[in-house]
Amino acid sequence: LPQAWLDAYKPAYDALQGQVKLLLTTYFEGVTPNLDTITALPVQGLHVDLVHGKDDVVELHKRLPSDWL
Repeated sequence: LPQAWLDAYKPAYDALQGQVKLLLTTYFEGVTPNLDTITALPVQGLHVDLVHGKDDVVELHKRLPSDWL
């Protein structure tokens, strides 16, 4: 993703956080290149597209917070 997009995620998710739990969902691409941004977001879980991002499984297992869904 372009850096401007990556920079916009944190303030957007900060504005959304509150009493509702947030789940980030991804489609059509792997997420490994963006894991630093993803793990910094105030979300409680991540749903990933393992049809297109099946190579992400090992890295996701290593780097996602243990309390995430």
